[in-house]
Amino acid sequence: MTQAPQSPRLHVLLEQRPLQRATILFLSGELDVAVAPELRRVCRTLPSAALPNVVIDLRRVRFMDCSVLGAFVLAHRRASGAGGRVCLVGTSSGPRRVLEIGGLDGVFCLHDTLAPALEPSPLRHAA
Repeated sequence: MTQAPQSPRLHVLLEQRPLQRATILFLSGELDVAVAPELRRVCRTLPSAALPNVVIDLRRVRFMDCSVLGAFVLAHRRASGAGGRVCLVGTSSGPRRVLEIGGLDGVFCLHDTLAPALEPSPLRHAA
């Protein structure tokens, strides 16, 4: 696991899973306008040709507002361009509502746990 540069409000861990051709982005803290630029910088480095799938784990996020959606869309565009996809894990009622309001709940694969997000599947929603 690799730890990305940290801010006091956002904690990021990256884990590469070559067998699933994925990078997992474990996020914790508060996802708001103060951390959105840092999150975009991290998402700009994902994915790669060898690891085209991105899993963003939100289970330890205490708060999320719409200012971070641009970072998720950036990861989605880059993953799609590499032949992969982006799955969001742990989209409790708060994050899910932000995705719905932003019209992005149909763009990402949404899962409650990590295991289904790492399975090769064309399904968009499998909560």
